[in-house]
Amino acid sequence: MRSYPNSRKSCAVAPRIAAVRLATQAAGDGWVSLLGGTISRQCLRLGLVDELHLDVAPVLLGDGISLFAGLGRHIELERLDTSAFASEAHLRYRVLR
Repeated sequence: MRSYPNSRKSCAVAPRIAAVRLATQAAGDGWVSLLGGTISRQCLRLGLVDELHLDVAPVLLGDGISLFAGLGRHIELERLDTSAFASEAHLRYRVLR
């Protein structure tokens, strides 16, 4: 686990790391889904994400929080799969470290 000089940040990060590790153990060979922009960004920053599965629908909301806003660092991705249909597209990427 990473060490942070600010103890409040360390206290906030440790439960997320523990929860993802526990979920990964419970899933075995299955997937652990991070549903929501905030938890996804936090886990990306911590290096806990192996793959991204993005489902894109042709709707422009014009407001709201961007999925990757405030990520704070550049993350390289490798495209693994793309499938497109009339009403949506599905994208799968490996997170490169």
